[in-house]
Amino acid sequence: MNILISGANGFIGRHVVDSIAGNHNLALILRNLGSQGFKPDNVTNIIGSLENIAEVQKEIINFSPDACIHLAWDGIPDFSAKRSLSNLNLSVSLLDMLIENTNCKKYIITGSCYEYGNASGECRESDPAKFDSFIGWAKHSINQYATLRCLEKGLKLYWLRCFYVFGSGQRNASIIPSIISAFLKNETPIIKNPFNANDFVHVKDISRAIRLILERDPEGGIYNLGSGQATQIVKICEIIERKICNSTTFSDSLLNLNKDMHSRGFWADITKAKKYFGWEPYLTIEEGIEELLGSIKREMRW
Repeated sequence: MNILISGANGFIGRHVVDSIAGNHNLALILRNLGSQGFKPDNVTNIIGSLENIAEVQKEIINFSPDACIHLAWDGIPDFSAKRSLSNLNLSVSLLDMLIENTNCKKYIITGSCYEYGNASGECRESDPAKFDSFIGWAKHSINQYATLRCLEKGLKLYWLRCFYVFGSGQRNASIIPSIISAFLKNETPIIKNPFNANDFVHVKDISRAIRLILERDPEGGIYNLGSGQATQIVKICEIIERKICNSTTFSDSLLNLNKDMHSRGFWADITKAKKYFGWEPYLTIEEGIEELLGSIKREMRW
C-alpha cells in the first residue's frame, strides 16, 4: 500500500513511520531532511510543507497514495485562535488536494481529547462535542469537514481522538518529561495541580493502533485512543521519583500539602477500538515512563 504521511518528523509521526515502514511504501511530507533519520528504500521524502502544498502537489500525485495519515499540527503548544484556524485551513487544503487529484481511499487523522472540552469521567465517541478551547474547535471542525467530503466521495475516514500521548521524542516541556528532567537535575518539579487526573497513553500504542487500522480495515468513524483510565499527576510524580531517587519524599509532600485542592479527571472509553480493530494499549503507565526515562537519560548523557 502507498501511504502519504504528514507530520512524519513529529512526535507521533516518527513512531508511526517506524511501525509501518516495513510493510508499506511511504511518502513523508518533511520540511527538511535533517530532522528525519529514517530513510529505507521504500520511503520517499517529499520536501515541503502544508503551507505550500501546491509546490509538492505533483510529487504527491505521482506517488499515487492509497491512504493518507494526517498527523501534522503546526506550532504546538500554541493553541491560540490564530494558530488553530491556520491548522484547520491547512488540513482542509490537504484533504481537498488529495480528494480532487488522487485515488486516495483511506484517511487516518488524529483528533484530540480537547474535543470533549472540560469533561469529567468517561468519554465516549458518541458524546456531543463540548470543546472549550480553539484547538478543540479546530479539530472538531476538521472532522466535520473530512466526514462530509469522505461521505460525498465514498471514502473511509478514521478520526482518532488521542488522549494524553507520552513517550520518547515528546516535547521536554510536557508534564511527564518535565518531571523526569527535574529529578535527573536534582531540581524540584513544578506541578500546579497534583490531583488532576489525565488519561496517559504511550506513543507506541498510538502508532500500533494506526498500524492495526491499516492491516484490518475496520469500519470508519471516530475512535478514542487512551489507556481507559485516569492517572493523577501526583501518582506520575511518585513513579518517576521512585525510579530516579529511590524515594517518594517529594510526592508524599504534595499529598500532605494539597489535600483540599480541587481536582478533576477524565478518560477514554476504548470499547469501540477494541471491538472494531482489536486495539488496547500494551504498555502500562509504569512501563511507558520507564521507556521515556531511558530515552531522556540518553539525551542528557546521564
